[in-house]
Amino acid sequence: MNANNILAFAIFILNSELAFGVDECLINGKWKPYKSSQQTCCGGVLERYTQGKKCCKETGRVYYENHGLCCEDKMYERYDENGVEYGCCGNTKIPMERTVCCGGVSHPRHPDMGCCGKQYINLTSQMCCQNEDNPALVSKHVRGPNYTCCGHLVVDLSNQNCRWNISGNTRNPIAVNRLDEICDGKIISRREKSCCDDKIYDQPYLDPEDMSQRNPTVECCGTVGYNNQRQVCCSQYPGAEVVIPADDHLQCCVGSETGYYNTTAELCCAGSTWTRSSSHDTCCGTHRIDGHSQGCCAGHPYKKDTHFCCDGSPSRVLKALKEGSTCCGGARLAPSKMCCQNTQVETKEGHDACCLSYYSRQFATYNSSEKECVEGEVQTIMKLDDRYCGHVPYSDNKAVCCNGQVHYFPPGDTLGCCRRWDLKQTVYSETTQMCCQGHVHNESANDAECCGARSYPKHSHQNPCHEKCGGSYYNADVTVCCGNKQFLMEEHGDDCCGNSPYFSMVSYCCGKELYNPKKKSCCGGYAVVSRRGRRRQRCCKNTMVYFRKDGRCKSNGIVEWKKDIHPMENLCRWKTWKNLNGIEVKECFQTFAIRCTIKHFLKEKEELSIMMKCRNLKRRYLREKYHDSFLTPGKNQLTVRMMLSTKKKVRCNRQRLKNRRVIIFLDKEPIKKRSHFDLRISEKDSFRVVADTKHIRDHLDGTSSQKYCKELSKILSNEHDEDLYQ
Repeated sequence: MNANNILAFAIFILNSELAFGVDECLINGKWKPYKSSQQTCCGGVLERYTQGKKCCKETGRVYYENHGLCCEDKMYERYDENGVEYGCCGNTKIPMERTVCCGGVSHPRHPDMGCCGKQYINLTSQMCCQNEDNPALVSKHVRGPNYTCCGHLVVDLSNQNCRWNISGNTRNPIAVNRLDEICDGKIISRREKSCCDDKIYDQPYLDPEDMSQRNPTVECCGTVGYNNQRQVCCSQYPGAEVVIPADDHLQCCVGSETGYYNTTAELCCAGSTWTRSSSHDTCCGTHRIDGHSQGCCAGHPYKKDTHFCCDGSPSRVLKALKEGSTCCGGARLAPSKMCCQNTQVETKEGHDACCLSYYSRQFATYNSSEKECVEGEVQTIMKLDDRYCGHVPYSDNKAVCCNGQVHYFPPGDTLGCCRRWDLKQTVYSETTQMCCQGHVHNESANDAECCGARSYPKHSHQNPCHEKCGGSYYNADVTVCCGNKQFLMEEHGDDCCGNSPYFSMVSYCCGKELYNPKKKSCCGGYAVVSRRGRRRQRCCKNTMVYFRKDGRCKSNGIVEWKKDIHPMENLCRWKTWKNLNGIEVKECFQTFAIRCTIKHFLKEKEELSIMMKCRNLKRRYLREKYHDSFLTPGKNQLTVRMMLSTKKKVRCNRQRLKNRRVIIFLDKEPIKKRSHFDLRISEKDSFRVVADTKHIRDHLDGTSSQKYCKELSKILSNEHDEDLYQ
């Protein structure tokens, strides 16, 4: 290898390290590389990186944010000797409990006072709105009983509403009458017209008989208004809505060219319309078939006289044989094999039953007239004369063997042997007594039931083994509750997988569905990863599925190879829609979650504005963790505006992103308006954007996310360095 090759190889290695979390620090006039995950550069000195350690760049000194402050060019203790906490105001420190900082000037804290830009105003008599000359600044105004800000305007809500007129790249606030609205850049009266997605409809939005209520007969179908008493809306997708007459013979067919079909003469098959040729016509996926001569197998039609449908995974259409056909596990059953729980197993002549081993999880076949399956093992059936108690033969129809002695049944009764864990055995009457974990109770099994070693009357609320399921109690020792329904363990299974019972010793459950461990693996209980893709897929913290080429697994979740990817930039990247990496990391530390649909793109000077229509993300788990009370009762629309600087070289395919659904995790609470919420997210805000897919919703609907956040909190607390402020 010559000198040029060596130099090129060294440059490649250096660039590779810089791409994987390596920065440079200026030390004595020379740039020295270092790993930002292990060290911190401050004032030309490399310090060991620990949780909470910061650099005060103006002073060139290191401090811990839990103990110190960096106020521009000065450093202070965060707490004094009395435990009072201080904060920064310019380059000075102020007590947080008694002082407020407005524009670098400190003021005494008062419950009725607050900041309005650089001014400290009385909030009981004044309010803070946008500046008329410069919307980036704020100005104080006189406060009234029903006053609110409308951009730089002050609106009296007792007789006006605040509306925004969007025309091209401009967006101006307008105060309109309470019964008026802005639509298509025009002020319309809701007593005479309606607005459907910025299109004017010549029917009153308000009820002519009661102006305080909405007109019950007027609704919007996309940009088209219609009368719901005489018409029906067929919505295929945004921008392709169709209004049809309210006729019993007309129905919507989402995905078809017209959006609807005539039920008397047509069929709607998964978005495709077909003309009926006979009364036997039916649908099979997107195809029309003759139900008399054809069948449907997993969306694929086949001829009944020459083929048959083989159920299994996957379902397949197979050619029928003259002597008949049998399938097992999605394939034709071979003559030398037997079907055991959808698995083809090699068998021998005369074998007619299967036995699954608990240990090897392999099936074995046997002749049921000669052998039996006992706890996963094939054993020879014992004859009556083959049973011995010690050296004494006996018949189990007439006696029982207990403690090495034969006890014969008394007339009209049967006996049992009650065995304890310490091998102590007691004979008891199966008619008048019962055995609970080696303890005999003088109660009939028809009147009582066991809970551990004790007995309780049946259906007793004092039985600790009783749990409520679907409005009634059940015994958890013999019954399992899945989806508010009770199932006997002996017949259906001993555990739940979603809402269905299953035998945990035989099958495998991942989240809410059963899976084959030979073909798939489970990641965190909510994601199933194909083994075929394991070379490029990995499971992080037993919680997240990620692609190795896109990121790596760290103690705080998935870290992408490319550093400092802003959420706005991530929205424009194609990988956002293909690989959803690291959603839990942001989710653990952010408070709010909303679901949005991208609607419009506006370019304003040096910023790209992305307009979204959003709703609250309400899930069982989110009610415990996230705030879902953004919207007032009866309102479910949220307008979100994202601002992205066009100075960055970020290319967004607007046509591809339009009408995409996303989920936004964020810290910032929306600014409340009277009837809706406006939220403006800029590049400075802390938030996370991911695609809205079933994978994400299933994750948020489960408990694995909560478990992951708790584990991550423990990891971070253990790694926290307790060194004092320097």
